[in-house]
Amino acid sequence: MRAYSVQRMVSVLTGRSFVIHTIDTTLVPSTNGILVAQSPGEAPGWYALYTCSRHEKRVASQLAERTLEFFLPLYKSLRRWKDRSRVVQMPLFPGYVFVRIPLTERLRLLSIGGAVGLVGSGGAPQAVPDQEIQKIRQLLLADLQTEPYPYLSVGSPVRVIRGPLEGAEGYVLRCKKKCRVVISLHLIQRSIAVELDFEDLASVSHPLSRITVVV
Repeated sequence: MRAYSVQRMVSVLTGRSFVIHTIDTTLVPSTNGILVAQSPGEAPGWYALYTCSRHEKRVASQLAERTLEFFLPLYKSLRRWKDRSRVVQMPLFPGYVFVRIPLTERLRLLSIGGAVGLVGSGGAPQAVPDQEIQKIRQLLLADLQTEPYPYLSVGSPVRVIRGPLEGAEGYVLRCKKKCRVVISLHLIQRSIAVELDFEDLASVSHPLSRITVVV
């Protein structure tokens, strides 16, 4: 079975781009996508790995060195200084890298510089549903204006009923020609803002949760 490296970028209408980034690590292909060695008897799950401030890429690089599967969504942002401007890649969810591991391998994360711990509740890591990871991937592949946004816990809750984000839930921030909807990942208390058509939304109720970091 041949190994290969992966790096993926998708341009959007705003002139920015979003990246599903694997830091050019060597990975083993399978029929289900990119996998790494797994512990017998335990299926891997997606977890949010909390990192020190501005250490997301460094943590991702170390995950790659350890051949651990991870997902670091990035977006391109134009930063201006007095004497120059520069386009930089920034994490879509600052402070977090998603990692797919069996919990029996969680101790491998403790030696990673800049990694704090797995997000969870009740003293135990809490898995991120596969469908939420898939929705983020679909969001990056869609031609939608998307960017990080301060976490919201109140507002008009809605569900996307059609399009690439069908099934995703969020909060309406405003409506003009299009609705600006904030979609939140409550486990990590991070949000992103997306421009959507009003016809693509339906009202829903939405539970909230608190954040806990465990090691």
